[in-house]
Amino acid sequence: MGQKTRQIRVEGYRSVEGYRRPWNIDQVAEYLGLSTRTVFRYVNQGLIPSTTIGGHRYFDPAKVAELAGIKD
Repeated sequence: MGQKTRQIRVEGYRSVEGYRRPWNIDQVAEYLGLSTRTVFRYVNQGLIPSTTIGGHRYFDPAKVAELAGIKD
């Protein structure tokens, strides 16, 4: 089976340059202009990579921007 290649819609350009700390679900949702429920759905579909540490889900800001088609 092929890899999923779905573009995530972004409401506006916002640079992630300078972000070194991982984002939480709320930050990703705000950045992408989506609800947290939609972000969780995309995570479960394998569209947005994340890491779970201690029961909390974290996201790499650079990967989120890359998936959204934003390049710094």
